[in-house]
Amino acid sequence: MEISLTKLLIRLIKKWYIIAILALLVGIIGFAVTELFIDEQYSSTSSYNVSASVGVKDADVAKRYVTVAKYDRVLDKMIEDESISKLGIDKAELRSSLILSANNEVFTAMSVVNDPETAATILRVFDDVAIPEISDIIFEKYAPHEIELIYEAGVGVKISPNVLNNSLISLTVGIFLGILAVIAPYIVFPVVEDEDDVTRITEKNVIATIPHMNIGNDGICVRFKRLFNKREGNSAPISGDNEYYKKSVALMRYKLDVLSGGEKFVIMTGTGEYAGVTSLALALAKSMSEKRTLIIECGNSSLKERCGSERAYLEDYLEGKAEFDEIVFEANGNVDVIVSEGKIDSPALSKYSELISLGEEYDFVIVDTLPIISEPATLAMTALTKNILLVTPNKERVKRLRKTTDLISDMGLNLLGIVLNNVSA
Repeated sequence: MEISLTKLLIRLIKKWYIIAILALLVGIIGFAVTELFIDEQYSSTSSYNVSASVGVKDADVAKRYVTVAKYDRVLDKMIEDESISKLGIDKAELRSSLILSANNEVFTAMSVVNDPETAATILRVFDDVAIPEISDIIFEKYAPHEIELIYEAGVGVKISPNVLNNSLISLTVGIFLGILAVIAPYIVFPVVEDEDDVTRITEKNVIATIPHMNIGNDGICVRFKRLFNKREGNSAPISGDNEYYKKSVALMRYKLDVLSGGEKFVIMTGTGEYAGVTSLALALAKSMSEKRTLIIECGNSSLKERCGSERAYLEDYLEGKAEFDEIVFEANGNVDVIVSEGKIDSPALSKYSELISLGEEYDFVIVDTLPIISEPATLAMTALTKNILLVTPNKERVKRLRKTTDLISDMGLNLLGIVLNNVSA
């Protein structure tokens, strides 16, 4: 499935709250880590211009200062100084605190420690004690040279942690992670976004787009609720009183009549458990006011509570334990319903073909089944008809939709079309 940059942008805009939350969270973590776990560091700096004497060729004289400055002879001299001995640091700590560099003829020394006074003291002693000693060593071992102070060591300045800088970096990282969290599922696990996606994936027509009307204020609170209760977000009832909804169902009914060739039976199945097949089956049946319609709901029925505990189930009828009038109940003036006990693996599966006779009693029969990719036993319904209407919810995974349509094709069934359900109005 090709990735649309426009859809990615729209997705980022719609999911802005995820980006904002992650940015804020990572920013707070960065601030807290900086404040609580990173030790403060202070530095004092001095710089010298170091050049070879006239007539002497030594282009590396400044670099020699960097090498010689950490000789034991130089550090021992510094340790002997009273100011350093009062600090209570040893030679290893003194060596690690000095950061030295050379750029052309400029030699720079910096002391970095966790206290401003200590940083200043170390570099003052370096200027007063180490520099003369280094100069003597270089003069003796290499060549005469000249040295001139450019920048004198001063009070230690705080160089880290930079709370503002670290917090901004953390905030930026959080924004990046938020963007990644929003677009990664779209790229790795692409979902159906609209009719064009469905048609491109399945090469089948979308015969209806059904709106999801009963979502109220689709704001942050609702979105958070969906994060923790996916079932509620996917299966919230659709407003059947909405005019657009009624028109969508009417269009579905008209196209279904044409595509089915007038056959009385049609199987309605979904790509997933919460595709909304039962709601659409009821809406479709009610829209056929001039026809007497029967809905046979197979599998774990969501209509059991409406039919009453005294009613028998479809399996009872097929096994000869109940009469037809004991399993059917009226859901609407022109709509009857039969529900299943949910025993998909029942021996009665082989007897579903006997329901063909119901075509004589009703003008139209809708067989509402569980998703065929998760409950292959529901394919026993194909004994009644080869016509299948597939319902897929908006945002369904592309992989699941393609797998369902491929299975229908492999079974030699007639996929009349696809209904895209729960589309945001």
